Amino acid sequence: MAAEAPASPGGGSHESGEQSPRSNVREQDRYLPIANISRIMKKALPANGKIAKDAKETVQECVSEFISFITSEYDVVVLFLFIFVCFFFPSFFCG
Repeated sequence: MAAEAPASPGGGSHESGEQSPRSNVREQDRYLPIANISRIMKKALPANGKIAKDAKETVQECVSEFISFITSEYDVVVLFLFIFVCFFFPSFFCG
């Protein structure tokens, strides 16, 4: 059994050529920009309200994961919407 090469910071091993699906994606490309998250969060607060950096980062991770999940389950979402439209608006497809 050969010794494994040390893992890169991204989680994949460059020497073996094997990488996890997310290992070749930079963190800033995987998450929404923190400035956009911050701007949206500030809209819900009074003008003098402050938001902790770790709160912004946590929301950034959650929102990004949610969007990633919805994107990965796109076919299920489209099917659900199709069934919803067919059920509540049958004339939309049947004329």
